[in-house]
Amino acid sequence: MLSSTLNLTASGLKDVGKHPLVIQLMKGIYQGKPPIPKYSATWDPSVVINHFVSTTGRNICSELNSIQLDSVSFSATKVFFNLGVLRKSQSSGPLMRYSLDEWENPLICPVACLRSYLERTANLRSSLNNSGVFIGSNKPHNPVTGSTIARWIKDQLKEAGIDTSIFLAHSTRGAAASKAASAGVSIVSY
Repeated sequence: MLSSTLNLTASGLKDVGKHPLVIQLMKGIYQGKPPIPKYSATWDPSVVINHFVSTTGRNICSELNSIQLDSVSFSATKVFFNLGVLRKSQSSGPLMRYSLDEWENPLICPVACLRSYLERTANLRSSLNNSGVFIGSNKPHNPVTGSTIARWIKDQLKEAGIDTSIFLAHSTRGAAASKAASAGVSIVSY
């Protein structure tokens, strides 16, 4: 008896959204308070690029966290790596393989930065923390989480003079995409 009542109620609710008065009400609500972008302005990444390099232009913090150490390989001018988990936009299939090209300036080159980081942390790694690329700076140097990487990026943004009360670590993606678009770089290739 209860299930038949619930089914009847659910089937009647499907048509409510199609009623002209409901449609008119929803349009009025939308026009009264339309969606607005999260940020009305963005910061200039060229300020930060002089301060630090992060690959978050392409990857979010949880994806940076999932880079597997055993998948990292260097060529003469590139670094290749796999994410250890499927991307949010990927529902199935093989894990994504990425490559980053070397930049002319070694001080801001992500390939040189990653190579240096792996060399400097090699003696801190053990069988317990040898899976992920990024490890904690405090003993026992466990693999870090995506939130730790976000905090590192936020600290660097703050040190570079970006107002971190407005712009968070994940705003690096939007800022990088905006800068690339204004420079005429295809966002797809970026």
